[in-house]
Amino acid sequence: FPAGASPFKNIADAIERSTYTVLVLTENFTKDRWCEKKLQTSLMDAIEDSEKYNSVIPIIPHPDLMPRKKLPSELKTVSALDMTNDYFDDKIKKTFK
Repeated sequence: FPAGASPFKNIADAIERSTYTVLVLTENFTKDRWCEKKLQTSLMDAIEDSEKYNSVIPIIPHPDLMPRKKLPSELKTVSALDMTNDYFDDKIKKTFK
């Protein structure tokens, strides 16, 4: 990030330039204001830019780290990739094809 620039602007610019935004979800993710900002910014970017439809990729490293009931409400309608799923490798390859 450029020195002296606003962290919020840096985050927004990075997300805007990205093809995908991968969110590794844990309970700590939901408690961190920077992570919340990244979540909101990436979802808004996906809504505003039709080429970025399905560009937000939530990944749950382990169900114990992010129980489904504790997912941010904005992500409850987005299919998350579960790293403990036997087909995770296939799904991740298909997602980033």
